[in-house]
Amino acid sequence: MISSHLSQMAGRGLRNGLLRLIDTRWSASLLGILFGAVTQSTNAVTFIVTSMVTANLVQVRAVMPVVVWAKLGTGVLVFLSTLNIRPFILSLLGLIGLAYFLNIEKSTRYRHVAAALLGVALLFLGLDLVKEAASPMGRKPRCLGNASPRTDCMLPT
Repeated sequence: MISSHLSQMAGRGLRNGLLRLIDTRWSASLLGILFGAVTQSTNAVTFIVTSMVTANLVQVRAVMPVVVWAKLGTGVLVFLSTLNIRPFILSLLGLIGLAYFLNIEKSTRYRHVAAALLGVALLFLGLDLVKEAASPMGRKPRCLGNASPRTDCMLPT
């Protein structure tokens, strides 16, 4: 969903903007740290970067620092774990919903932008829901002691 809409909206301006963001190793590294901190997952960063490469927006060699430094961004998140990205995600989904309500997605200029942002927002929402669903397990002391599956640490329904 993301790569197909990225490739359809990939004009010269978008390509030039992305190339400026990853122009130097330092800017690509900072972008990787930011992506890692925002997505809270190196897999999500890899997925987004792969979508950009598949859409021929960037070359693999240019975005490698983004993927490598995303791991540091997720590590920084341990220290910044008090931040909640759910309001950002829900606000983004609300703006996209408003765009669809106002038929902005029917415009040839903004159709693919709205669809790509919807895909990214849903990816972030999925990451947030997985994190929330796993959090009760950390509060059960009998589930923490053993890595093997145990029937006595099932959460009550």
